[in-house]
Amino acid sequence: MSQRTKYILAGVVGLVAIAGTFFYIQYKKLMDYTIKPKSVRITKLSLSKIAMDVYLNFTNKSTLNFDIIEQDYNVYINNKFVSRVQNYSKNSVKAKSTSLIGVNVEFNPSKVLKVIGKNLSDLLFKQDTVIIKIEMKLKVSLYGIKISIPYVMTDTLKNLTAKEEKS
Repeated sequence: MSQRTKYILAGVVGLVAIAGTFFYIQYKKLMDYTIKPKSVRITKLSLSKIAMDVYLNFTNKSTLNFDIIEQDYNVYINNKFVSRVQNYSKNSVKAKSTSLIGVNVEFNPSKVLKVIGKNLSDLLFKQDTVIIKIEMKLKVSLYGIKISIPYVMTDTLKNLTAKEEKS
């Protein structure tokens, strides 16, 4: 291997290391966030379909602006998987600010009740015993690179519906 080839190879390795370090630092900055439920608005309520708009406050504590290009949610009730929700609408998130993220959720309540083994009266009158866990993966575009932001939110149905009334 010639001397010139060695210098080029060393330069390429150095450039890759610097770029990798830069993107790792940007990723660590991007992970400085909080997500809190803001409100839930029911748009359709029937025995065969419940449709609602769920709004989340995404607080970006970093100095980076980015776009959320895809949202993927797995919903569990009392540790039993009930639904997967995906949203492909673009949301822009500004640095050092709170942005509102909306998600359209639709499901068949009879199927959910069958999966969790509860009846409608338990959901209506014993809301503190219904634990809702949502595993979120927000896919963001940062410098043209797609990055996944994971987040898990766990709360009772009682607390989530109480937050809806406050908003």
